[in-house]
Amino acid sequence: MAKKKNEKIKHRWRKCPLGTHWRSASNVDKHHRKKITVKEHYRKGTCVKNRSGKDSLYADEMFLISNTYFSKNKTNISSNSLGYRKGNQYDQIIDGWVTYWNEILKPKVPLDPDFVKVMIATESSFNSRAEAFAGKRAGHARGLMQVTDITLKYLKGHKTEARNQLVELDEDDMYDPVLNIAAGVRWLYRKKQIADAKFEEPSWLKSVMLYKGYRSMNNKNVKKFIRLYERIKSEKH
Repeated sequence: MAKKKNEKIKHRWRKCPLGTHWRSASNVDKHHRKKITVKEHYRKGTCVKNRSGKDSLYADEMFLISNTYFSKNKTNISSNSLGYRKGNQYDQIIDGWVTYWNEILKPKVPLDPDFVKVMIATESSFNSRAEAFAGKRAGHARGLMQVTDITLKYLKGHKTEARNQLVELDEDDMYDPVLNIAAGVRWLYRKKQIADAKFEEPSWLKSVMLYKGYRSMNNKNVKKFIRLYERIKSEKH
C-alpha cells in the first residue's frame, strides 16, 4: 500500500501513514517458498492497519528503522563501558531510540542517551538474556532494560498508562536488544509523565526511581545509578 501525498507520517523514520504499520516481506511471504534476502526482509513489505487505529510500532518496523538509520547517526553517547565487557555494544541502538522518542514525545528536557546506558548497566549489566521475577502483578522482567510483562501489556494501549505512541511487542521480543530498548525507553517516558504530575521538582532521575519501583531517591540502587551517571558526565566535560 503506497502512501499518498496527503497522508501524514508521524516521524521522519517511519515508512507508513498514521494508523498503519510496516509488515516486512518475510511476513508477507511467509506461506511461500520464495527466499527473502536480508535487504528484502527489512525494505520490502507493505503498510497494514493497526489493531488500535493509533500510532503504533511493531517489531518489523523497529528493525527497519534500526537497520536503516541507527548506523548512519553520529552518536554522542559516552564511550565508557562502565567496566562491562558489553558496555559499549548497544550504543547506536540506545542513541537511535532516544533520538526517536525525543522527537516523537518532545519533552521539555530531552532524555540523554547516556542516561539509558546507565539504566541498562544497573538493570541487566548489559546482559540481553537477563530475566528476573518482578512479582505476581508485574510478572517477569526481561532483557537489557528489564521490561516487565505488565509493562508490555500497558504499552499496547491502556486507559491510564499508554494511550498513544503504542508499542506492540510480546515477552519473547524482550530478549532482542533493538526491541527491548525501544520498549524500555518508551516506558521511561511514561514514568517521566508520572513524575511530572507527582513531584514538585520532577526530573529524569525521579523517573528512574519510578521505573525501578523504588519509593525514595535514597535507595542504594538509585544512588548507584547516580554515581555511574555522574562519572560518565564528568568524563565528557
